[in-house]
Amino acid sequence: MSYSVVLNKNHITNLGSGNNRFLYAFPASQTFTNQSIAISQLSMYYCWQNIKASLNNNKIEYKFPSGYDTITCSITIPDGNYEISDLNSMLHLYMKKKGHYLIDSSGNDVYFISLTLLTSQYKVGLECKLIGSTLPSGWSFPSNVGFDLPHTSSYAQLVILSNDFQNIIGYSANTYPSKNTGSSDYVAISSSIPQISPVQCLLFQCNLCYNPYSPIPSVIYATTNNDAIYGSLIPSSIYTPQFNKISDGAYNFIEIRITDQDLKDVELLDCDVVIMLQIKSN
Repeated sequence: MSYSVVLNKNHITNLGSGNNRFLYAFPASQTFTNQSIAISQLSMYYCWQNIKASLNNNKIEYKFPSGYDTITCSITIPDGNYEISDLNSMLHLYMKKKGHYLIDSSGNDVYFISLTLLTSQYKVGLECKLIGSTLPSGWSFPSNVGFDLPHTSSYAQLVILSNDFQNIIGYSANTYPSKNTGSSDYVAISSSIPQISPVQCLLFQCNLCYNPYSPIPSVIYATTNNDAIYGSLIPSSIYTPQFNKISDGAYNFIEIRITDQDLKDVELLDCDVVIMLQIKSN
């Protein structure tokens, strides 16, 4: 014989502050002996952010040559979910607001730092273009120009700080390129594999379980975003529930906690989560 327990947003104990802890209180204390529990159905949205202040990965800088000086700009990335292309667009938008770009002879905006996802190499590419001491023929300054042409051809430089943004794009803390002058455009490839999301998987932990063979004894289920688009429903991957033995004893409640692979709480923006638990006798 088996029993089902359904948890939803009404069971969230930190509603609006992470939405990752669920508690179901039994009408009366329940004693479990030789029984198991599994997540049999799960409905939730891909709604956790990969860049945010609390993850210590939301700040970068760049240096832009101007005359005989260098302008240093600090960027705080708004909390959100970003791909490499989004980060590149955000960087260019900031440069446009600061007037740190030029307009070519065809009327196109030209930016001097760019990030590119190199899919075939599983890396992130960085290009820093030289800014000449004179404007190319037909080029012009934007109306809000925020710099003077350098006295000699110089690079705009990307500064990776000593924070966890290093992991996002696979570059260690440093200034790229290290020198601001050169004879040709600077091109680099990330030295390590970029981890665009600090959350590689979700672990569901249950207070009823203790698995002596697992390094995380209370985990009863693990999943990823299953290639869902950000903001969409995650496709279910539960075909055969994986049952975990309940530690014999008396309990007043079931608690489910959602963490990442490092056992850090995953902050879910959407509280519309439905977890169906199945309890059966062994």
